[in-house]
Amino acid sequence: MILIQGIVFSVVMRASAFDLTDRVTIGGVLTAAYQYQMVSGTTDFEDTGRGVAVFQPDIHVALTEKDEVFAKFGFAAGNVLNDGTSPFHIAPWAADLEDDVKDINSRSRDYLLTVWYKHTFG
Repeated sequence: MILIQGIVFSVVMRASAFDLTDRVTIGGVLTAAYQYQMVSGTTDFEDTGRGVAVFQPDIHVALTEKDEVFAKFGFAAGNVLNDGTSPFHIAPWAADLEDDVKDINSRSRDYLLTVWYKHTFG
């Protein structure tokens, strides 16, 4: 079996962080990609293509001069060819796909990718 697979289309946009106040900042990443595979030597898989769109907003809050909170969420529409369409599991890039942002670690946690708190001691 021969598999030729590649990303035909990929766009990544990093939005400039938007300061709501002097202590609250909102940012995010908007990404889209398209994968296409051409398979020969097998009847189990077809030549096909699929896309994905990923949005990862984040928020940074400076509670005080010494305390900060950060949270990043991930929302995705699609899994490209990682939905059983392809004989291989090849991520298009290091982005979280739809299956990656739902039921994270089988803990019924959806969409929350990162959260941290920081306190600076004097």
